[in-house]
Amino acid sequence: MRKNFILSLSALAFVALVALPVLADENTNANSNGNANTNVNNSSNANVNSNANTNTPVPTFRPHSIYLAKAIITGISGNVITATARNKTYTVNVTDKTRLRRRYGGTSNLGEFAVGNNLQVSGRLTAETTIEARSIRNMSIQKKSATFTGKIESLDATNQKFVMKPVSRKTITVTVSATTKITEKGATKTFADLAVGMKVTTSGVWDLSNNTLTEVKKVVINVRPKVALQRAEKKLGELGDKMEKLRERMQELASKLEVKTGEVTIEMKAGNFSPAEVRIGKGTKVIFKNVDTAPHWPASAPHPQHTNYPEFDPKAEVAAGASWTFTFDKVGTWPYHDHLNATSMRGKITVIDLEAEANANTNANTNANTNTTP
Repeated sequence: MRKNFILSLSALAFVALVALPVLADENTNANSNGNANTNVNNSSNANVNSNANTNTPVPTFRPHSIYLAKAIITGISGNVITATARNKTYTVNVTDKTRLRRRYGGTSNLGEFAVGNNLQVSGRLTAETTIEARSIRNMSIQKKSATFTGKIESLDATNQKFVMKPVSRKTITVTVSATTKITEKGATKTFADLAVGMKVTTSGVWDLSNNTLTEVKKVVINVRPKVALQRAEKKLGELGDKMEKLRERMQELASKLEVKTGEVTIEMKAGNFSPAEVRIGKGTKVIFKNVDTAPHWPASAPHPQHTNYPEFDPKAEVAAGASWTFTFDKVGTWPYHDHLNATSMRGKITVIDLEAEANANTNANTNANTNTTP
């Protein structure tokens, strides 16, 4: 029994000794295979990652609309404008579809554009800094339709220009073209008909920055220098006549207000007495002197009776160069006339009692002082 147990143990030990190397080899192979697989997997992952990094899509530019509120021109070449905006330099392509405008909306062209001009650009950005322009407004070209009236100060026949001075503005340079209509009272005229001093009305496109008028539609001649001078001379003559009449009237009014004494001379001329009206003191002598070539006959109204102041009547005509003197002692206003020219020659003499008025003023002052309460 014991012997059999020992034999069984020996058999198991033998089997273990034989089996261990085989298991060891299998584990070794398994580990070896496992490591190999691991290496293979890592290598595959590296390749995959490498391929993944290599195939990542790069962002591409997409054209889109753009608007530049302030772009400053740095260069112009043909139909291409170079301008700076947003700290970038843009190439702006102008096509036959691009609308070019001035600041106030008038149609413009590249010939008016210049380096330094301020633009508003809208269009399509076809590359990072390239614009296909749809509309460009040049804010530096300040032009708008306007009409001015003024006098021509100078003419440039060679360049078909003239300088005019409107009433309330500084001088404007006006450029006339072949399409400009020049008229005077409806009649067609030419540039050669214009002259310095003429008053004209012009209509065209006004450039505020340069103070010029171009694209002029019409020039209307209002007043020529000679006509204006004649009108001015006529007005001055009329004004002179009015001033002379005013002086005469002032003298008449002064003579009416002034009370003359002693002797007063009234000249009898063709058609009038001079002065026709006087104010004199009682007892003043009036000398009617005939300075005309025809006789005159001063007499009191009414004509022909002379009854208002019967003594105021020479009873005969006063010959040319002769005189007649009469002393006025009656206080009052005495209209008179030329008995020989009753309808055309009339006058008036007012006689004042200066002594009576002086006494009246003295009494009035005395009464006023007496009635004054202390």
